[in-house]
Amino acid sequence: LSATFGDGVWDPKLACVAADAPTPVIHQPDLLLSEAQSSPATLQPAHLTSSALSAAPVATSSEGTPVPAITNDSAALTTSGDEGTPVPATTNDSAAPMTASNEGAPVPATTNEREQPSPDATAASMSPAIETAALSQPQTAVEQQLTKPTMPTEAPASRKGGGKLLFVPDLIQKNRALLDSLRNAVKDSEHFKSDQHDDLFLLRFLLSHKNKLPKATAACLNALRIRAELGLDEAAKMVISTSWRHWEDGVVKTTAKYMMPMYRCAQQDVDLGPIWYISASELDLAGLMATGDLVKYRKTNILLNEWLYQTLDATTRRTGCIAKTVRVVDVKGFDVGSSHFRKWYKADAKLLKDFSDLYPQMLGCVLVVNAPWLLKGTWDNIIKKLLPEKVTEKVNMIDPVKSKADAAVAEKWLSLDYWPERYGGRDTQPLVMALEPDPEIGRAALEAEAAAFAQGSSASVAFSEYVRVAEEIEARKGVSHVWD
Repeated sequence: LSATFGDGVWDPKLACVAADAPTPVIHQPDLLLSEAQSSPATLQPAHLTSSALSAAPVATSSEGTPVPAITNDSAALTTSGDEGTPVPATTNDSAAPMTASNEGAPVPATTNEREQPSPDATAASMSPAIETAALSQPQTAVEQQLTKPTMPTEAPASRKGGGKLLFVPDLIQKNRALLDSLRNAVKDSEHFKSDQHDDLFLLRFLLSHKNKLPKATAACLNALRIRAELGLDEAAKMVISTSWRHWEDGVVKTTAKYMMPMYRCAQQDVDLGPIWYISASELDLAGLMATGDLVKYRKTNILLNEWLYQTLDATTRRTGCIAKTVRVVDVKGFDVGSSHFRKWYKADAKLLKDFSDLYPQMLGCVLVVNAPWLLKGTWDNIIKKLLPEKVTEKVNMIDPVKSKADAAVAEKWLSLDYWPERYGGRDTQPLVMALEPDPEIGRAALEAEAAAFAQGSSASVAFSEYVRVAEEIEARKGVSHVWD
């Protein structure tokens, strides 16, 4: 399953404006990757205008199949393996949205009622580079989200889920010399911004490349270049403040009507990363491949990756512990022999390496549930050979309902109190879509989509129900999460 949601760092520094000042109109750039170059390792992204979008070239695989944009080290959508075998969406060290459900049944959205994280900053950071900038005037909502919180100085005694506890201040102190060397190596780049690209930003590249300075330097420089060319700092302001339905004039709707079962995302524990619940059998890959509009598909994935990147970075800075995303892929009832699936995953695999630098240290793991024996065999013998090792080592095929050992694997990333009951957990509450700023919309819209799937509707009809309910609530409240 492809990797389209990434790990990342964000933190554009914005000028403060008075609380009663009008919201500034910010240009939202078109984000698009250009046609793959002759060398697949050097995909050159292009910053295109809206008028050029329709004429933009689409990267293609060796077989002429349009290639969806993917990012390594990110939590992305789904990639697929050979022989029509579904491969859990994987992006290196990244977290991408994936959906999972049984035989077309919507994956139970699971979100326990929980307290919102305190906005108060905790103790001072280990490094001045990750402290909150002093503000002389009230901030707008967007500015508050983009301002780096002060990081705690003491690691939590324990936590439920989230994988291995990586406490940022300790890692910065331990790797001080390497971080200084990395900064010296990239600071002359025209895209390097000292106020944004701090110790945490650099640390992710070191961790992703196992403290190998030359590789970390090359990856960091490439990421800086891509972020600048795609206008991702501006895009960050949009994705964290508006409903995903309204991003770039609704560009995601073109893709979501086929791929909604891959975009279901919930952040059940606000101190951990979002979880993507992907239902492979509900994906309409035939519809997606038939439209040929993979330009918008790639653009959607870029924006989703940026949202994930910003969300994980905000959680990391607030808690002091590196937050990662998890993708749960339910493959029950999925047609592993689908030709559309084979074309799709081959196209994804082709571009997977090209964006491995953009969102490091975001993917915690991919948990594949309800996998048939054919998929397991294909994964071991074919798919794993097509993907980077640092991606495949994060994939686990588990059956937490029948196996206590597998349930323990799941609980390593999310407490069973939040884990869906159908996957061996104790949570029976509906999922709340994390991509919706309004929790009421997030819950009601996903319930409508799930009901449509339960009645045998197509992905397109189910997504239409999602949009209908969301817009009805927006109209009732007299608000619209549209980015101006």
